[in-house]
Amino acid sequence: MAAAGTFLLYRDYQSEVSKHRSVLLARAQTTLDALAAGIRAQGRMGRYRPERLTEIFEELAYTPDILGLQLIASDGETVSMGGDTGDAPLPVNTDPVWRDDMLIVSSAPMSLMHAPDGPLTHGPGNGPMWGHTGGSAEPADMEGWQPFPTGPYTLIAVMDTSSIVRESRRDHLRFYLSTAVLLAAVSLAWWVLTARAKQRDLQDALLSAQARTERQEQLARLGAGLAHETKNPLGIVRGLAQLIADAPDSTTYPLENRKRAETIVDEVDRTIGQIDSFLTVSRPRTPAIGSIALDEFIPSLLALVDAEAQRKNTRLVGITTGVVIRADADLLRRTLLNLLINSLRAIREGGEIRVEAARVSRTISLAVSDTGCGIAPEDIEHVTEVYYSKFEGGSGLGLAIVAQNVEAHGWQLKVESQLGKGTRVTIFGIQEATAHGA
Repeated sequence: MAAAGTFLLYRDYQSEVSKHRSVLLARAQTTLDALAAGIRAQGRMGRYRPERLTEIFEELAYTPDILGLQLIASDGETVSMGGDTGDAPLPVNTDPVWRDDMLIVSSAPMSLMHAPDGPLTHGPGNGPMWGHTGGSAEPADMEGWQPFPTGPYTLIAVMDTSSIVRESRRDHLRFYLSTAVLLAAVSLAWWVLTARAKQRDLQDALLSAQARTERQEQLARLGAGLAHETKNPLGIVRGLAQLIADAPDSTTYPLENRKRAETIVDEVDRTIGQIDSFLTVSRPRTPAIGSIALDEFIPSLLALVDAEAQRKNTRLVGITTGVVIRADADLLRRTLLNLLINSLRAIREGGEIRVEAARVSRTISLAVSDTGCGIAPEDIEHVTEVYYSKFEGGSGLGLAIVAQNVEAHGWQLKVESQLGKGTRVTIFGIQEATAHGA
């Protein structure tokens, strides 16, 4: 845009200069035509009066923008002139000659032939000539008149270009000022855009730093929570192991020691589960996107919790639309499994859990809903925070992992709940796979 604006300004400047030149050139041509007409008027029977012709030249030379006028014979001799032609060169052709301080315009060659009793006619090259049809006697009143030398002759007008120079300088100055203003505006716009870009970069860097700080704080909370959650089971494991080690060598304690050993295994498994969850939250994985057919995926997922659902006399319902989505199968399985486990913990006997897929605009949504105890309104905004749990014995990492997996895919998570009526967790923005699975 700046280049186009500069080009337009330059074109306008050139146009103005061209107009000034055209006006001066037209004025010079008009002067030559007037001068030729004056010569014709003064010519009489192929003769002219030098002093009268000089008066005509001098009179026209006083016209504004005219420096000098000259009538030149073919041999370069000046027949008549007016004003000051200075060092104006003799014309080579009829093309105008532009100089810094003058414009030199010449006429086409003119033939002024002696014919005492003939009328004014035009000769070769359309120049005026005086011709006659017969007779050679000269009237007695022609004293002081002298014959025109044999042509051709050329008229020269030397025009003053100082006004054009002044106008051109003004136009030149306007062009430079306009260009400077344009470039200043472009520079200002560029500076503003650069400043905004830097501001955005700084904001992004600030947000990134805040995210890193929050991440570090989260990891610190995770570490503290992991230490707390691991310390108690390890204390139990140590105590049970000590009891087994201190038990006397006899056959009276085998059953009791077996129960202690089973408790040790349970506590170790629980501790390992805590560590696995900690690693999952602290080291989020980049999704390996693939195509997942929900008609096959959801039934296989529900089969994993079917036994627990039967134990609680809970109905499992899977509703799909026959779509194929783009997602990481393992992360999606962990995400939905965490939601199903939360629903099973919240459900009352005889309740229902639904897994539904639906089209929303151009994307797919997945929802897990239950008829459980629900979540208090003041707790909903905290349910995805690490170690925030209202379930007895809950790790507080389930929904944090769900939120992390959803964010890793670029999806959105929405939690809706009413106390005593149930909870619905919906994942929005899932891309549907094309017919080729891409």
